[in-house]
Amino acid sequence: MDAVQTPPPMEETAARCRAAAQADPQRLDRLTDQINVYDTRSILTFGAEAAREMAACSDTVLADIQKNQAGDAGAVLGALGRIMEQFDMGELRTEEKKRRFPFGKAPALNQDQILEKYREMGREVDRVYIALKQYEAEVQAYVRSLRTLCDSNLRVYQKLVYCIVAAEQGIGEIQAHIRRREAELARNPGDTALRMDLDDLRRACTLLERRAQDLKVTEIVALQSIPMIQMMQSSQVQLIQKIDTAFLVTLPIFKRALNQEVARKRQRLQAQALEAVDRRAREAAEGRRAPSSAQGAQEDDQALEQARQTILDGIRDARALQQDAGAQQAAGAARLDALRRTAGGA
Repeated sequence: MDAVQTPPPMEETAARCRAAAQADPQRLDRLTDQINVYDTRSILTFGAEAAREMAACSDTVLADIQKNQAGDAGAVLGALGRIMEQFDMGELRTEEKKRRFPFGKAPALNQDQILEKYREMGREVDRVYIALKQYEAEVQAYVRSLRTLCDSNLRVYQKLVYCIVAAEQGIGEIQAHIRRREAELARNPGDTALRMDLDDLRRACTLLERRAQDLKVTEIVALQSIPMIQMMQSSQVQLIQKIDTAFLVTLPIFKRALNQEVARKRQRLQAQALEAVDRRAREAAEGRRAPSSAQGAQEDDQALEQARQTILDGIRDARALQQDAGAQQAAGAARLDALRRTAGGA
């Protein structure tokens, strides 16, 4: 999965979108033409479509955050932790310790039970691996959903900025018209029609200024929701990366090393059984394979221990990442809801 880039500052996003709007005078003119200074409704509803789309985007974002589509990895991480707690390299080497220390404490499990325990552990590792792959797919789908929401918010925000810039342009045009009418009235102070027209222009300018301010309040919701979504997306991507490196890559290594260790234990048990039949034959056989077998066992032991430690560290880190992601989602939902309420009351 591609890493999520650190979101740009809100001021940078706002400046970039405003510059894009100002660089498109034809679209601004088409929007400004929708404003009729003698039609109050055209002013009060200016930019309403963009505002509605922004509200719909905010509602969708809030609903997605509250649904928490990525689910919870706590159960599968707990199962993986219990597997790691059951692992004991000493159990796999019990028969060697008994031979060297015959008066030592006997193991709690017999050799067949130990072999079955670790065969079952291998099967549990497979089940956890499948569950983690499924969880990874859920998180990836959630990240894609967040990316879609972010892109949608950005498009609606750009549309809203166009309306705000067009409103500001309209205010400037009305103010210029007012100054011309004031100059004409100064030359013809008794012109009642001119005075009434000037009053209409002033009233329209005031209404449009208020409408522009309302749209700017809605702009704040869009502008602040975008980095919120991006930060939540980033935290989920970090969790996926941790799952990949600590589990999906390491679990197969752990399983392979575990199987090799179980097979080696079985071979040692078979060798011990043969010892009762022919000690000298067993010693000759061990002498021929001792160098390579000992070296291979040492390497497999190291791989097994390293994989186990990586998994244990990954469980701790993944839990911390998930807690952080949950906290960010809760804070983002609360903040977005508050912004939405503010915009709704404006």
